[in-house]
Amino acid sequence: MRGDIIYVNRIPLGLGSIECRKTPKTSWVDIIIIRCLSYKHYGIDIGDGLVAHFRCESILAMKEAKVIVTSLEDFTRDGVVETDQNTVTFFNPDQIVERAMSRLEQGFDVYHPKHNNCEHFSTWCTTGDRSSQQDLVRDAWRNVTMLPVRTKDKVVTALAFLSFFS
Repeated sequence: MRGDIIYVNRIPLGLGSIECRKTPKTSWVDIIIIRCLSYKHYGIDIGDGLVAHFRCESILAMKEAKVIVTSLEDFTRDGVVETDQNTVTFFNPDQIVERAMSRLEQGFDVYHPKHNNCEHFSTWCTTGDRSSQQDLVRDAWRNVTMLPVRTKDKVVTALAFLSFFS
C-alpha cells in the first residue's frame, strides 16, 4: 500500500542472490562478504507498482549508492515482498512518499552496511529517524557474545531449544 515500508528477503549464495544484484561493479569481494548471507532489502511503496529504495551496487562503490525508483517486480526479483508491520509511522502516506522522492536528487549520504543502508532510508521516510532493526539484532548478539562463558552457553542452549520447537 502506498507509503508502506516493504522488504524482500534475499536468498543466500547459489540460490539467485548474485544474479539479482549482478552489475559491472560487483566483484568477488561482494560475493564473499555479502552474497553468502541472506538479507532483507527495504524500500517504500510509492504506488502504481513502483518502489523507492536506497541501493548500493557494490561494497566497493558505497559512495555511489543512490535512492532510485524501480518497478515492484524489479525490486522483488527472487523473493517475496512483505510489509513491515513493526514500524510506527509519524507521517501520512503522501508525506512518506514525498520524503522518499525528495532523496532522488539529494541522495541519502554515503552508504554503509551498518550505519546508513536501505532500512535506515525506509525508516527515515516513515519516522524521521534513521534506525535499523537489523542493527538491534546484531548489537544484541554482540552483547551475548561478550557474556561470561557459562552464561553464554546457557543463552546459546536456550536459543537452540527455542529454534528447535518453533
